[in-house]
Amino acid sequence: MKTRGFFFGFAGLLAACGTSKAAPVPSRAGTEPELHVPPMPSAPDAAAPAAPATVIAKADPKAKRAKELFDHADWIGAPIQVEIYEPLYDADHSSAADAGGYDIQVADVGPKRLGVTPAQSPAEKAAGALAALAADLRPPIRVRGVLGRSRIGLRIIAHEIEQLSFPEPTRVTSAQLLGEPTKWSGRYVEIEDTWLSGFEASFLGKSGVWLDFYPSITIRCAPPKAPSRDRSATSRPVRVVGYAYTEGHYGHLGSGSAEVVATQLVHLDPKRPDCR
Repeated sequence: MKTRGFFFGFAGLLAACGTSKAAPVPSRAGTEPELHVPPMPSAPDAAAPAAPATVIAKADPKAKRAKELFDHADWIGAPIQVEIYEPLYDADHSSAADAGGYDIQVADVGPKRLGVTPAQSPAEKAAGALAALAADLRPPIRVRGVLGRSRIGLRIIAHEIEQLSFPEPTRVTSAQLLGEPTKWSGRYVEIEDTWLSGFEASFLGKSGVWLDFYPSITIRCAPPKAPSRDRSATSRPVRVVGYAYTEGHYGHLGSGSAEVVATQLVHLDPKRPDCR
C-alpha cells in the first residue's frame, strides 16, 4: 500500500479576498494556513542564460507525465519530453531541490523524488543543457531534456522549458473520487463541498478526501482570519479546482483515502455574487 508522505503539509493560503499571485509557503499540517509571502528564489548568475518560458495553447498528448518516469528504468540517459503539472519547489522551499533546480511533488511514488535541474557539469552543458533555470517557474511546464538519476530519485537535465496552461477541469463529487478511483486518479477536477479544516485536519465533506494546496494557489473570497490561538475546526462551503490522486493514503497519518491538490479555491458565499 502506497502512502504519500506528509512532507510539505499545507501550502500557505492568503487571508485576503481576491486573486493573488503571491507564492505562499507550506505550513504545519492541518492548521489554518498562514499568510506569508516568501522571498523569490535567488537569481541565477547574470552571465548564465535562464530558461525561456513561452505560453503555449495546449498539452502534447505524446508527452510523458512525471509519474511515468519512475516505471521506466530504460529511459535513464535518454532524451525525453515531460509535461509537469505537479507543484514545483525551489531550494528555498524544499531540501530535496538541487541548487538552481526544482523539486517536483509527484504523488504515489513513495519516498522517491523527481527534480528538474540545469547543467551540473561541463559535459551536460556541452550536450545542450541549460546553464540556469528561471527563478520563477510555476506549473504546468513542458520540459525537454535527458533523464538521469539523483541522490534521492530521478532528475530531468533540462534543455528546454515551455510554460503550459492547466486543462479545463471536469466537475465531479468527492464521493465519485472514492467510488471510481481508477477513473479519476491524476485528473484535473472541480469539486464543490464543505471544507473541514483544523488542527491536523483538512477534508472535503465527510468523504475522506484530503485537501492540499499548490504553493501558487489562487484564492477568492476568503473569510476573516481566525485568531492565531484558535485551533477549533471550521467547516465552510468551497469550490476547489485541482489534481485528484486516489492510489494511496494521504494527509495526516494517511487519514485520507483520496486527495485533491488545489490550484484554485473559492469560499462560497450566496450573499456575494462574486463568491458563488
